[in-house]
Amino acid sequence: MRPGLTGSLPHVPPITRPSPPPLQVDITHVIGAGVLCWLAALVVVALVHPGRHGLWVWTCVAGAVLGALGFVVMRVQRRSARRR
Repeated sequence: MRPGLTGSLPHVPPITRPSPPPLQVDITHVIGAGVLCWLAALVVVALVHPGRHGLWVWTCVAGAVLGALGFVVMRVQRRSARRR
């Protein structure tokens, strides 16, 4: 480091106020809303293209399944964290 420099951005003043506390969010609602959005998209795509199982249908199915899998993983992790 060159003499006289205290950091990588010497012209930026130091932070003078504390960071706000992290938000406490119930992630189950977020995951549930995401899964519901994918299922709603699946219904819309199925109504627009009846009888065709194209890329959009499988994208919606994958989004809903991965969201449900994420919900299960989150529940297992919470349960194991409570045991400790």
